Amino acid sequence: EAQSIADLPLNGRNYIDLTLLQPGVQQQRNKTPNAGANGTYFSSNGAPLRSNNYLLDGAPLANMLGGTSASVSGSTLGVEGIREYRLVTNSFSAEYGMSMGSQMVIVSKGGTNNLHGSLFEYLRNSALDARNFFDYQSVASRRRLPKFQRNNFGAALGGPIRKDKTFYFVTYEG
Repeated sequence: EAQSIADLPLNGRNYIDLTLLQPGVQQQRNKTPNAGANGTYFSSNGAPLRSNNYLLDGAPLANMLGGTSASVSGSTLGVEGIREYRLVTNSFSAEYGMSMGSQMVIVSKGGTNNLHGSLFEYLRNSALDARNFFDYQSVASRRRLPKFQRNNFGAALGGPIRKDKTFYFVTYEG
């Protein structure tokens, strides 16, 4: 559900990482990324890496190499735009076809008759970290902690275009 996904501490706020919590799922790290090979590749119950099916609102969402449709940074559609996320790994019904691996079913949020939205910012950097035993200043570096900076921010907004007929929902994440 949307609230559960929003509450989970996802590193980089990438909902595809939720697949790695399922039993029987093994991640494959891409050591040499090239054009089109970005994203999270995983094997579900021993099936080949490229045998997973991604469905966003019922439409296929895989790139030409069988991976997630991730950007160069490895991220996908923001968490704020996801209403429901489900991974079906075995014994799925005939409505899910086209692959022998897993079925990733994603349902996006939609607008309603009421205007609603959210703003968010997630900040992680070394200024807020505690020093461990091995972090100390050296002659080469005056920094007490190794540099780390990650700042995810964004917004989501939904509402009516025409009451009871047409709606919109937009998200932005940076």
